[in-house]
Amino acid sequence: MKKTFLLAAVALFAAYGCENDPPAPPVKDDISVSPQSKAFDSAGGEVSVMVSSTGDWTLSGNYDWVTPSVKSGKSEDTVKFTVSANDGEGEKKATFTFTCGDATAPFTVTLAGKNVPQIKFDLLTDENMEVPNTKGQIEIQVDSEVSYREITNEIAFDGEDTDWLTYVTAIAGDGDIAKLYFDVKANESFVDRSATITITGDTASVEVNVKQKQTDKLNVDQTAVFIFLDGDTFDVNVDANVPYDVVIPDEDQAWLSQVQDGSKHTFTAAAGTEQRSTTVNFVSEDGAITKPVMVTQKPNALINMAASLVSNRAWPVWTNDGQLRNMTEFTMECLVYANSFNKTQSPLNVIMGIEGQFQIRTGDVGVPQGQIQVCVNQKYKSGTTTSERKATGANLTLTAGKWYHIAATYSKTNSLVEVYLDGVKLQTVAPQSSSYEFPGVDVGTPHNDESGMTITRCFWAGYGYEASRYWPGMVSEMRIWNKVLTNEEINAANHFYTVPADSEGLVAYWKFDDGQPGTTDVIKDYTANANHMSCDKAIDWKVVSVPTPVVP
Repeated sequence: MKKTFLLAAVALFAAYGCENDPPAPPVKDDISVSPQSKAFDSAGGEVSVMVSSTGDWTLSGNYDWVTPSVKSGKSEDTVKFTVSANDGEGEKKATFTFTCGDATAPFTVTLAGKNVPQIKFDLLTDENMEVPNTKGQIEIQVDSEVSYREITNEIAFDGEDTDWLTYVTAIAGDGDIAKLYFDVKANESFVDRSATITITGDTASVEVNVKQKQTDKLNVDQTAVFIFLDGDTFDVNVDANVPYDVVIPDEDQAWLSQVQDGSKHTFTAAAGTEQRSTTVNFVSEDGAITKPVMVTQKPNALINMAASLVSNRAWPVWTNDGQLRNMTEFTMECLVYANSFNKTQSPLNVIMGIEGQFQIRTGDVGVPQGQIQVCVNQKYKSGTTTSERKATGANLTLTAGKWYHIAATYSKTNSLVEVYLDGVKLQTVAPQSSSYEFPGVDVGTPHNDESGMTITRCFWAGYGYEASRYWPGMVSEMRIWNKVLTNEEINAANHFYTVPADSEGLVAYWKFDDGQPGTTDVIKDYTANANHMSCDKAIDWKVVSVPTPVVP
C-alpha cells in the first residue's frame, strides 16, 4: 500500500505541475503589403503586390474595373492587379483589404479620368539602376509639376532582405526637377539583391528598379598540396559565384594537368625524380580575385609541414585541462629547428613550458644560445621559498640548420628531471638538497597575457617572460604526457616524428603540421582533450621533409 500511495502522489504532483505550466504566448497576427498603393493614368495597367503575413490571408474588395489574380494565399505570395482603362472623365478609386486573423492591410488603386489633364511627372534617371556592393547613396531625378515636398515614394524589396535601401530626403533641383536620395547599405552577401522604388506625385507615378551587386566569392578548399615522386592525383574544390580561370604556369604543364567537373578540379601530377613545385592560380574572369594553390612534388616524409615561431608565440586554449592541472609526473617533448643562434635582442630562446616553473629553452646569460637548458622550480619543504634548478651542459648544444628531438621528463616522486637529445639521456637534475623538493607543475594554468600588477605565469610555445625570447626557427611534434616516458618509449620506431593520438598518457599533442601557407593561426591538439593553440600572428608554415627521405 505504501508503494502504491507514493506512486499516486508522484503522478498527482506531475499532473498538477503540468496543469500549472504557463501557456505559450500566442503569435500576434500581422500582415503588410508592398506597395500599399498605386496610381494609374486613364489607360490603366498592372501592378504586382507582395504580401508578408504571419499566416494564411484573404483578400476582400470587388470592383468591375480592377481584377486581382487571387483572393487568398500565404506569406510571400504575389497578387497581380489588372486595372482596366477609364473611359470616363472622373477619377476612380478602389481599396482592397488583405486580412490575416485580426490583422488587416489596405491596398489602394487610383485611376485617373480620361479627359483629366495629365500632370508632368517624368523620370529623368535611368529606370534600371545597378549599384556596386559597397555602401553608398543613389539620386533619382523627376521632372515634375508637383512640388518635391508633395512627392512620395515606396520601396518594394525582392526577397527577405528589406532594409538595405532606405529613403533619405528630397530637395528641389533646377526648374521643376525634384531630387530624391536613398542610402544603400553594403551587400556582404554572395547574391545580387533588388528592389523597386515607386515615386508618386499627385495621380502620376514612375518606377525605378535598383539592383545591387553581390560580394564576389572565389574560394578554394586547400592552398597547399603535397605529391610524392611516384605521381598522384588530387582534387581542389571551388566555391565561387563568379566565372574563373585555372592557370597552370606554361613551364609546369608538362608534369601537371587538370580536368574540371563542375566545381571540382582534378589535378594529375606525373612521376618525377626530384623535388619540384609550382603555383596554380584560380583567377576570377575580371582579374579581381586570385586564389593560389601551391603544389609541391617531393620525396615522401613523415613530416611535410612545420611552423616557424620566429617573432611569434602560441598558447593553448584550455577547454579540457583536467589532466594537465598540478602534474607531478610528466614528459614534454618537441622537434625543433633553429635558423640561427645569433639573436641580439635576447640570449634566450624558449621552446615550451612555463616561466619559473618548468621550461625547455636554449641560451642564457653565460650559456651559448644553442645550448639546451631545462629550468625547474624547486620548493623548500618547510616553507614557501622557491628557487630554480637547471639541467644543461655542453653536450646539449644544438647546431643551426638541423632538426633535433628534445625530451624532458619530470618526476616529483623520484625528485628527478632527465633531458634527452635525439633519444640519448645527457643531463639530469635533482633538488639541491634533501630539504628541497620538486612540487609539481600546474601546466593547465588558465591562459593569460601575463600582464598587470599580479602576474600568473602560464604555458607557452615560443615565449617566456618577454617577446624577445621567441624560438628562432621551426617546431613540430610538440607533446605533453602525464607520465615519465622510458628510454625505450622515447627511442621507439619513428617516435620522434609521430605517435598515435590516442597513446596512453598522451594529454596534449600539437603536431604543428595542420596548416597551409598563408592560412590559419590555429594549431590543433590531436588528443581527445582538443586544447588547440592560438597565435599572436598568422603562422608562417614551412614545407619540410622530416626525416629527410632517402631517394634510390
